[in-house]
Amino acid sequence: MYLGGKLIPDRTPWIHSLSITEQTVGGSVKVTGINFGAQQGDSYLTVDNVSVPVTTWKANEIDFAVPKDIKAGQHYIGVVVNGCYSANALPLTVK
Repeated sequence: MYLGGKLIPDRTPWIHSLSITEQTVGGSVKVTGINFGAQQGDSYLTVDNVSVPVTTWKANEIDFAVPKDIKAGQHYIGVVVNGCYSANALPLTVK
C-alpha cells in the first residue's frame, strides 16, 4: 500500500493452500499462507467464522484437527490475526 509518500507493508493474512481439501472429523489439516504471526497470541483459525482450536501456529503455517462437532459438507477455513480477517477463506469438505 502506498500512503502519504510512504510504502506501507500489507500485514493482511492470506491463506495460500490447505494440505488436504477433504478430511474426516478429527483428521488434521495444515493451512499454509502469509502474515499469520510467529505466535498465536490473540489470533485464531476459523471454520465458517467460528474459532476452532489449533495444534501448531507458525508465521506461515497453522495445523488443526477438524472439530468433532463439525457436520459433513463444505466449510470455509479462515484466519484472524490481531483482529484482521484473512483476505480469503478456502473450502474444506468434511466427510
